Amino acid sequence: QQRLLLLRHASKCKMGNACTTKFCAQMKPLWQHMKKCRDKDCSTRHCQSSRCVLTHYRICKSQGKTATCEICGPV
Repeated sequence: QQRLLLLRHASKCKMGNACTTKFCAQMKPLWQHMKKCRDKDCSTRHCQSSRCVLTHYRICKSQGKTATCEICGPV
């Protein structure tokens, strides 16, 4: 849940370095990297695990299960 929320925040945050959300500064570069990354064996820290979380969210959302899902329900 936390990773999904942080990625969502980083994708929308416009505050630059002034943002006080914990881990925002680390997640913004990861988000920018992930938008371009197509490497299934990427060695960038948190890229693969974040991609898994986002893939789950997309599938869960498209199947209409998001509301009851323990992972993405809060998002």
